[in-house]
Amino acid sequence: MLELSIAKSGRRIARFAGVHLHSSYDPEAEARRYVRQSLSRSSPSIVLLLGAGLGYVYEEVRRSCPEAEILVVFYHEEIRRAFSPA
Repeated sequence: MLELSIAKSGRRIARFAGVHLHSSYDPEAEARRYVRQSLSRSSPSIVLLLGAGLGYVYEEVRRSCPEAEILVVFYHEEIRRAFSPA
């Protein structure tokens, strides 16, 4: 079951089956750090997101790699419906 709540930063966050899908403090900052570390010296043409949560990593990849195609895999229909990149 998907549970939506608000992080300390004021952004939406999600838990699924009791597991947090995002930082409960600042999901945007966590996504920024993750993308910078993961794609630090590359400019990929395709990025595959497995378990995209509410879209924070998606948005950061879109900002950091504007030319990249982003393919998103959702693990559950409830999460896909809640996915909402800006």
